[in-house]
Amino acid sequence: MQLQLFVAVCLCVVLNEVSAGNKKKCKKQCEIGQCTFPDGASCGRGSAIWTCPVGCENFTGKKPCRSKCKASPKCKYSKSRWSDCDESTGLKTRVSSLRPNSPETCTPKQKSETKKCRTGSKRCVYTAWSTFGECTNNKKEKTRSLTSGDSRICIKTRKYASC
Repeated sequence: MQLQLFVAVCLCVVLNEVSAGNKKKCKKQCEIGQCTFPDGASCGRGSAIWTCPVGCENFTGKKPCRSKCKASPKCKYSKSRWSDCDESTGLKTRVSSLRPNSPETCTPKQKSETKKCRTGSKRCVYTAWSTFGECTNNKKEKTRSLTSGDSRICIKTRKYASC
């Protein structure tokens, strides 16, 4: 009985080694179809049909595949300077124009950006930074004062460094 069990275990080990070697051989002999992608995509994750010879049928069927997507061509724009602030709207604008060396597929040829103006008390104006003070609890500090602007918006009036 023990001899039969020993023979059965040995046979299993040998068959597993043979099937592992057969796996590599089968993969080399299979024909892999073209990778197809879901939802009409042309790259990314998809599946391919594997057709394998007799003796390697367990590899036949749909298998996952992947194709790297090429980056779309870069559309490059030249940006104009910001316009003066329009007092009636409180906005300023700039125009970006497509550079001549950009691909023809790039659109729009021009685009406009708008942002709020920083006027009056919203502009943060500070004094110069002080020199670092004495070292306390392994830290030293320097400060500056806000001379004009909204203290809720204007920040960073203290800096710390290790010592």
